[in-house]
Amino acid sequence: MPAPTATVSQGPIFFENWRAAVQNQKHDFLEGYECPLYSDAWIVGEERIGPYQFINTIAHAGGPFRVTVAPVIVLRVGLHAEFGVPPMDKTDTSWYHGGSLSDEAAALTALALGARVEAGPITREFLQGDPRGRPVAHYGYAAPELSRDESGPKLPWAAGSHSLEDLRWLGDWFDANPKDQIALIRAARLYQEAIWVADADPALAWLLLVSAIETAADRWDQARLSATDRLRDSKPLLVEAVEKICPELLPTIANELADSIGATSLTFALR
Repeated sequence: MPAPTATVSQGPIFFENWRAAVQNQKHDFLEGYECPLYSDAWIVGEERIGPYQFINTIAHAGGPFRVTVAPVIVLRVGLHAEFGVPPMDKTDTSWYHGGSLSDEAAALTALALGARVEAGPITREFLQGDPRGRPVAHYGYAAPELSRDESGPKLPWAAGSHSLEDLRWLGDWFDANPKDQIALIRAARLYQEAIWVADADPALAWLLLVSAIETAADRWDQARLSATDRLRDSKPLLVEAVEKICPELLPTIANELADSIGATSLTFALR
């Protein structure tokens, strides 16, 4: 039995666990679990990406049972690293997005497929050497709700046929900068929530989609410009004042404000 692999997460757990699986490829996973991914889409095919298996249940919402969403995919996860609780003595939101590994996987699936996808609770846990696992329900058992209105679907394409082969592009992000990966996850979670609520609240969906674009554009802006240049584009009067009084302080001020400066040329960033 291999010793547990301790990991200090530098990026989203989805990619960090995948990286640990590659580094530990000769050994079995430490533990694992399954959870359903709910959708109103028709899912085609199956896919395995690193330590993640996306199993097609051949369920379809709106079938003979007339349900709104169905557990169309079972996500099987092999954990190859230990992800503990982060230090609580200092606030750090640089990697935070408000979700679990399952939420990351569901959001990436929604983005890749262009379908409404939400993660359900864990339904089975695996210990090393236990191929069948054990059914569990202590994480809850309620399916996510998808609200609609009488005017019909706003995004009819989201409920169509979607192939799990579209998940393969995630391999292009395996070795990406961890900051790019967290921006991808954050944008994906905003997109996921936007198309989930689009039928019930189109205005909120619009705001979430704009936020997803801004999240991606902001990271693009950070990658191409220094903190000082971004501050100069965002707050030119402040930079001019600091340069007149004490130009040596400008880099320090720019670094302190770096996380609060949004993309200053969103239209250009999307080209």
